[in-house]
Amino acid sequence: MSFTRMPFTNLHATWQKATELDANRKIERLLTKEEYSIFKSALRDLNSWSEFWNNIDSSTTRAIAVAKVKAEVQLRMMSVYHCTSSEDEEVLPPAPKKIKVKASE
Repeated sequence: MSFTRMPFTNLHATWQKATELDANRKIERLLTKEEYSIFKSALRDLNSWSEFWNNIDSSTTRAIAVAKVKAEVQLRMMSVYHCTSSEDEEVLPPAPKKIKVKASE
């Protein structure tokens, strides 16, 4: 079996793509379907996925990384829902349903 030497740039690009795919799968599992689609559209505004992911240092814990992603998604969702109608009324997403809790005796 013989191996051909891969140029460093190709090797780096292959490794980077694998890292992006792995990170992408992790993020996808942490977000709802709607949040994930908004997050993916937000990524199109960046130069690349790795630019976003590299901003999360290796010392940053997973919880902080998740919080950063969720915060970015919430900001994007707010900008999506913060549009005005012709009467200049704000259009907001539906309010979350309240859960009634019975007091135990």
